[in-house]
Amino acid sequence: MKQIFRGMDNSSIDVINANFNELSDPNRAITAQNVTVTGYIASKAKVTTVNIGQLRGIITRSGNTVFLSIPPQPWPYSGATAWTVAYDMVVPVGYRPTSSAVMNMINNYKTSLLKVDGTGAIFFTDSDVNGNTNFEAFGNWQTNDDFPA
Repeated sequence: MKQIFRGMDNSSIDVINANFNELSDPNRAITAQNVTVTGYIASKAKVTTVNIGQLRGIITRSGNTVFLSIPPQPWPYSGATAWTVAYDMVVPVGYRPTSSAVMNMINNYKTSLLKVDGTGAIFFTDSDVNGNTNFEAFGNWQTNDDFPA
């Protein structure tokens, strides 16, 4: 690589072309020292099956985005009261939202909401859930949790 400077004579085009060819070579080895990198390491999505209380869910994390799906299943608890903690239903560490997030809930063919707070605790609005309820839920949010192992 040759240094290019202002005021070179017209024959410098050969130097410029040689430098371009060297820089654009896909087999060129690059050596760097004292490099600072900011950002995050992108990776494949992590998909896993988790217990959300007594319900089974599929949770996916790609970067800082989380998607939780609780497929249709019978409601395993008795009764409910609106906007209370949903028993032991908690999103695990590594997937919790940065603040409150909302999930859609389908309960016996009607829609309602679940709220997930920053600790992962799940709250719900529907007071009509019972042992005869066919329940499912889904939602997505951003997380600042460390990536799960």
